[in-house]
Amino acid sequence: MSTRAKKWYLLAAFLLLLPSAAFAGDIQINGTCVLGTCPPPSGTSDALQLGQSIGPASGSYLLTFADTDAYSITWTYSAWYNAGGTEIIVNPVATYIGASPSVGNDAIAFNFFQNYYDNSRGSWDGAYTETVPLALLGSVGSGSTVSAQLFYDGQGLGLVGPFGPGYHFGQNTVNLTGLTASTLAAEYEFTFDFAAGTLTGASASSGIPEPCQALPLGLALAGLVCSRLGVRRRSSYTT
Repeated sequence: MSTRAKKWYLLAAFLLLLPSAAFAGDIQINGTCVLGTCPPPSGTSDALQLGQSIGPASGSYLLTFADTDAYSITWTYSAWYNAGGTEIIVNPVATYIGASPSVGNDAIAFNFFQNYYDNSRGSWDGAYTETVPLALLGSVGSGSTVSAQLFYDGQGLGLVGPFGPGYHFGQNTVNLTGLTASTLAAEYEFTFDFAAGTLTGASASSGIPEPCQALPLGLALAGLVCSRLGVRRRSSYTT
């Protein structure tokens, strides 16, 4: 193959990869940005554009409070922007790993940021839905809770929770207006509040109990919810 042909081949391969390129997916835990830039900047540099996606991706972080209470925090996430709308799947899990009962009240704020960019829309106004399964499991201290809420440009879709121990589910749909910028900034906020007396292995997450059969990609993008995916939301909007 000639050098010129190789260059064209590499360029074509690069262009084919663009729709699945990863942009943003930034994570902040208790005010510390542990992944990316929190919040991400406006514009194209850290945003999904039409036809692009990010993930599935995963990570972990060790959070230790001043009183030595320690938690292992893991997560997975994915996001899309296609003709059907924008979509975010986030599954954070916080697990107490201390050898003895927790000393104090430990509040864990897990914030996931994802920007979308489209300068041809005119407006992102429309109906947005959050679908939020939450779980608080194990021997947690009395008064422990979990909650979550999804925001777009600072407009919340409604707080889900706070809930006590067990498996829970919440869903809200809100018509948002005033979303006129080219960049749409999504922020998914989770709050895991572990009360004193929590025992080793207790956890809070966005998961629900039963695993499910893996869905074909086409069905997943159609908005079907799989319990293994944790938090999932689908938005639709008018042009």
